[in-house]
Amino acid sequence: MNHYISDATFKKKYCLLEIDEESLLQVPADWLQKNGLKVGDSVEIESVIAENQDYAYRRGMDLLLNSLSKSAKTVAQLEKKLQENGFAYYSKMILNRVQELGLADDLTYAKNYVQSKTAVSFTGINKLSSVLTQKGISREIIEQALADYIETQEYEHTQHCIESLNRKNAHFPPSVRRTRVLQSAVSRGFSYSMCAELLDALLAEDAERSYQAYFEKKATNKIRNLLKKGLEPQEILYRVSRELIPQGADRELIARLVAEQLEGKGI
Repeated sequence: MNHYISDATFKKKYCLLEIDEESLLQVPADWLQKNGLKVGDSVEIESVIAENQDYAYRRGMDLLLNSLSKSAKTVAQLEKKLQENGFAYYSKMILNRVQELGLADDLTYAKNYVQSKTAVSFTGINKLSSVLTQKGISREIIEQALADYIETQEYEHTQHCIESLNRKNAHFPPSVRRTRVLQSAVSRGFSYSMCAELLDALLAEDAERSYQAYFEKKATNKIRNLLKKGLEPQEILYRVSRELIPQGADRELIARLVAEQLEGKGI
């Protein structure tokens, strides 16, 4: 089947052909000249692929080996690199060889990624799974890579994360702290249900603790802002109470603070 050369980009060592305004095909720098072809000419793509197979194999292998020497890659990442450099037609052959040599293995990559991330930071399985999916690793392989972590470390890591976030937010009352801690933990990829169970046990220990200083500061700031807007005292009391009482604030405290602020302004 005939196709046409829609564009050609010349580099020092090769020429990147655009075929049918869609796919890229890398050929030797002098290939067009040797074959008496130019942009716009028709070509039999199967013949071009076969003619340049040895060249493409060498160049494609060099490309991937160079990339792998810098950092590990998934098979999907290597395939994308081949496509971007004009080796899409040869990617299966080249990738098979790379995998035969043991230079690319998605399961090994995924396991190493999980181990490295969980060793240095609070990262949950949902985020790990999402990142590995973006890197082109299949769901089946991701599940295999996470299996050992889930069995041996997930609960402990989740517990450490929740304890750390709870300490960081200790000055907030339980209702506010619960929202803040769970949002932060879930954003890091941890299981909501597991986090909630662990956090609720910690919050129960603080049930008798007073947070009057927290509510006094927060209520005072809100009252002042509403006074600047010219709202009536009853409207201010209603708005501040509506927001802070569900969080654990005392209505009498809010009423006293409103009165104090009004007195201070001579109202």
